[in-house]
Amino acid sequence: TLTTSTEFSPVSDALIASIHKDRKTFPYISNIKPWEPYRAKMRYILEKLRNTQRLVQAVKQSAGSTTKPLLGRTLPGPAGYNTDHE
Repeated sequence: TLTTSTEFSPVSDALIASIHKDRKTFPYISNIKPWEPYRAKMRYILEKLRNTQRLVQAVKQSAGSTTKPLLGRTLPGPAGYNTDHE
């Protein structure tokens, strides 16, 4: 088994609440087994990461060459702008 079942390990109320929230956010995700909460949470985390990756790609495509991409940069200073010149 890759994950611990609720049969063998207790699960916190916070994790259960988080999984319920994720289930409402991602109702299209199926095959979630209620007795494997850690696997369920990891599946929801994976979906969040994939959504973030898609959003980053969309921002990069829409930015094109007209703006200086800020994604993936270390941005010092209180305003958050990088002062080095390329």
